[in-house]
Amino acid sequence: MDLQTAIKWKKKSKLFVSLAARPGKTGEKFYSALFEYHKIDAEYMACECKDFVQDIRLVREHCDGASITMPFKQLVNQHIDRSESPNSAINTVVNYSSLLVGYNCDYLGLKEVLGNKLKDQTVVVLGDGAMAENVIMLSDQAHNIIQISRRKNNWDQRHTNCDVLINTTSIGMGTDQSPVDFINAHTVIDCVIGKTSLIQQAQEKNKQVVTGADIYQAQFKHQFKLYTHQEPDSATVSSVAKRVFSYV
Repeated sequence: MDLQTAIKWKKKSKLFVSLAARPGKTGEKFYSALFEYHKIDAEYMACECKDFVQDIRLVREHCDGASITMPFKQLVNQHIDRSESPNSAINTVVNYSSLLVGYNCDYLGLKEVLGNKLKDQTVVVLGDGAMAENVIMLSDQAHNIIQISRRKNNWDQRHTNCDVLINTTSIGMGTDQSPVDFINAHTVIDCVIGKTSLIQQAQEKNKQVVTGADIYQAQFKHQFKLYTHQEPDSATVSSVAKRVFSYV
């Protein structure tokens, strides 16, 4: 579905959307259940975005908020009125009477999930996109942080020994592919949503893991509160997670 169709089909008083190159149904399932539980007259639709400039204009004119996914998390800065993100990445836009304000709920969710897991640790971060930027900002207490990506021409160093391995690339999304051939870390954090090959590798080796589902739920709670000014019901969030993420 594209955004114009979502606007045309709107049935509730408020419309929230996601703008994605490859839209999924995860957000729709969470928001549908939470809007119903909290009796909020709103709907959420996942939209395929082919023209971001046009779609963000439509968000300003017709929507109450938008979830921004890759590859638009940094581009969106050029098309909003104010950013409340601590860095250049934005995954949430709230429409305040045609004033678009950007937030980084990915950062807030990661901060909540990671806690002190990176303190005094040697951390290897795979990737150099928006999520990697979030992770590096949260690694200020790490003993050492090593960023590895193909664009940095050091991908062959991805098996470096470390305490914590964090995958922020899309490798493993919807496939059996893993970003690493073997794991040289005590803790594995995969920002990809799903029971990825990397997470399965880590679990088989009895490593500590943080999954993309953990991160998604944390960022969702922050986003829901921005959209609705309410705390989402935790039991409902957990119930939906068990249905959507069969491995949690």
